[in-house]
Amino acid sequence: KNFSSTSPPTQSSLSWQSFSQINPMTSTERDKSVWLNAHHDAVANIKAYSECLCLADVEGYGEYKLVIADAGRKLRTLNGTSWLKSYPLVAQPSSIAAFYHTSSDRKVPIIAVAAGSSVWMHRMNKPYWQLDLPPLTLEEAEKAPWDSFKGGEITSEMLKTELKDLRDRGINLTRNSIDILSIEDAKKLGEFAEKCKETYQNQTT
Repeated sequence: KNFSSTSPPTQSSLSWQSFSQINPMTSTERDKSVWLNAHHDAVANIKAYSECLCLADVEGYGEYKLVIADAGRKLRTLNGTSWLKSYPLVAQPSSIAAFYHTSSDRKVPIIAVAAGSSVWMHRMNKPYWQLDLPPLTLEEAEKAPWDSFKGGEITSEMLKTELKDLRDRGINLTRNSIDILSIEDAKKLGEFAEKCKETYQNQTT
């Protein structure tokens, strides 16, 4: 039906009122959009790509929930329009997947989250397994600025600048270096670089 008319379609006033309540857009916006706003939260503060979202029956009761591996290093479960669980992650996640590892009557999936150099498994909204990937050999081009920073020859800001140059030249960087590039605050940058300078050679993506 055509909703471009300024007057509501020939439906009951209750139906039109319900439609307006779940779609709070103006009439002009409604004419241009094909979507209805089922839920909107302006302060949810979620930062995640499609690779870090999945729907899963996390408790095995046939009720699927949205599981989010947040870039803020949290694993979050959304039940309807409210948060069910939230767990911290040790590194920024890159992807998430749900799978079944048993054939029992009550099938409860494993939620696997790839973060840093590990794959973290959660089951029934609780930590379950951890798989660590073997470290890779750091490329010499990336190792050099980290060695200089560890030896006190350059600052964290200079380290970030050199790593940015390596990235722009097409060199694949490890997770710690990628995280360095994402930090804007100078104080947080210095703290994170100091934390990583002893373990940067053992990291992998």
